[in-house]
Amino acid sequence: MAAPVAGGRGICLLPRLATFPLSYELVRIPLNGGVLPMWRLAGFLRRGWGSTPLVSDRLRALRESARLRVAGLS
Repeated sequence: MAAPVAGGRGICLLPRLATFPLSYELVRIPLNGGVLPMWRLAGFLRRGWGSTPLVSDRLRALRESARLRVAGLS
């Protein structure tokens, strides 16, 4: 995941103990303190699948989890 970042194509989140080659010249910025990182997610599915009960229930649960900012959602 660090290779595209080293190539100038974005950012990545790595576990604290993850390593990467020193030649990548990356900067590690800890995400702690009073400011929590925020993710904006987009869901994609086939046209018409949102009306199926299984998919619509899962989408509703994801929206509710995001609204409540459920910690540890994976």
